[in-house]
Amino acid sequence: MKISSVFIRVFSHATEDEKKVKELFSRLVSPEYLKKFPPSEERVKGHYGDELIIMRLRVRGKESLSVFERVVKNLPKEDVEYLLLSLERRTHGQNLFLRLDKQALYLGKFRLSQSDPVHLRFSVRGYSKTFFKDLRSAIMEIAYKG
Repeated sequence: MKISSVFIRVFSHATEDEKKVKELFSRLVSPEYLKKFPPSEERVKGHYGDELIIMRLRVRGKESLSVFERVVKNLPKEDVEYLLLSLERRTHGQNLFLRLDKQALYLGKFRLSQSDPVHLRFSVRGYSKTFFKDLRSAIMEIAYKG
């Protein structure tokens, strides 16, 4: 199994400090990578006419595995258990979809969340027959080693 890329997306609402929202990327990705490949920004109007900034970053290569390991290693054990139980609902094709709590991540804490999250889509390459087994094993190895 190989993590070939991760796509990270976060929304900055008009009521939020844009710089603080942009800092979230540094909780997930190395400073060296961000220096070379900064996140893109798109300004759009929200449903009620408020301004939103959509920040996106595609991470490739070895750095994408580092992001995966950083996220899994730092999730609380109950979130790892929930992730393992809900793994099939969080995948489509060979993509794993996670949502992290934006406020907690800013404070350096990793938690799964559905409300105003940081969106992550990991592209996972592996054999389709053993995809879930391999992904589950990788998560368990990262989360529980040590």
